[in-house]
Amino acid sequence: MKIVVCIKQVPDTGTRIHLKGNENIDESSIEWIINPYDEFALEEALRIKEKKQNSEVVVLSMGPSRVEKALRTALAMGADRALLIETAEKISDPLLISQALGKVIKEEKTSDLILTGKAGIDENNSAIGAMLAEQLNLAHVGFVRKLTETEEGKWLCERQMEAGSTEQITLSLPALITAEKGLNEPRYPSLPNIMKAKQKELKKINFSSLNIPKDLTSLKFTSYQIPNTNIEPYMISGSPEEQAKELIRLLKENSCL
Repeated sequence: MKIVVCIKQVPDTGTRIHLKGNENIDESSIEWIINPYDEFALEEALRIKEKKQNSEVVVLSMGPSRVEKALRTALAMGADRALLIETAEKISDPLLISQALGKVIKEEKTSDLILTGKAGIDENNSAIGAMLAEQLNLAHVGFVRKLTETEEGKWLCERQMEAGSTEQITLSLPALITAEKGLNEPRYPSLPNIMKAKQKELKKINFSSLNIPKDLTSLKFTSYQIPNTNIEPYMISGSPEEQAKELIRLLKENSCL
C-alpha cells in the first residue's frame, strides 16, 4: 500500500510575527514546524503502515529550501522518503499549490491513499485538500477524526458535525482524506530515527519544471498589518432590540457588513 502525506511548514504558534514594512513578513526570528493538522495525517499514515506489510509512506511538501527541515522531521517520525517542490519564495495560492502537488503525485504513479491536514494554521484555509482531490479525480472526505478499515477492505471515516452529531462515510481506495484534531496522538521522533532520517531519500523538484501557468494565481497579498491589540471594548446597552440595532449600525460603520 502506498500512502502520500502532504505536509506544510508553518510558524510555531508561540512565534511573535514581525513585518518588513507593510510588504512582507520578517522570517528571521520564526521557528518553523510541521503544520499540526498535517502531523495527525502523518501519524495516521504511519499507523496504517505498521499494520500493513509492504506499505510505503511518502511525504510531500512545497516551499523554499527551509521546508527541508519539516520533511526531515517527517522522515524521522517514520516516513520512508520525501519530496520537496522547491520554490524561490513562499506560494500561498491554494490553486497553484494543489496543481503542483497533483502533478507530482501523478508522477508517483499508484497512490492508494492521500492524507493531509484539514487546514494550515497560518492562513487557515481548508481549500487545498478538496482542490487536490479534484485535480486527481479522487473521492475525498474532510475533517476526519476517526479512520477505520472495514472487513470488506473499505475505509470508514467519522467526523464531527454541528450540534454534537457524528457523520460516517465509507470510502473505497484510492481516495483523499483530510485529518482533524483527535484522529490520533502524533509520535515524537527518537534520536536514532533523527540520525537515520539524514540518510533517507529527499528528492527536490523545481517548481518551474512543473510548467504550471502563473495566471492560475487567484490569491494575492497586497499589504500586511499587525492587528491593533489596544482597542477598548465597547459596551452596548438597552433592550435586546436596541442592542441588535446598535450592533448592526457598528458593523456597517466598520465595513463588517
